[in-house]
Amino acid sequence: MVVDAIDDPDEPFRLVRAAGSLTATSIDRLFDAWATLLPPHAIHLDLSDAHIADAGTMQRLESALDHLERQQISVRLVGIDPHHPVLRR
Repeated sequence: MVVDAIDDPDEPFRLVRAAGSLTATSIDRLFDAWATLLPPHAIHLDLSDAHIADAGTMQRLESALDHLERQQISVRLVGIDPHHPVLRR
């Protein structure tokens, strides 16, 4: 998996894009991309080119995003198909 992170020079905003297979192992690269953020930062997370391997990976991602939001870091997530099999419960 490839992760790109770009900071906006004028705003507390980080664009994070992931491409490739998002697995329980590779998801740590995503976490590294936002590990240094402090409030009031915002993240735009683009997973349009990522493949989520399984429900466990999705649950880890969900937990991580919830943690960011509890720290008052707003998250905008794009690129996940709402009909993806791991989202069906």
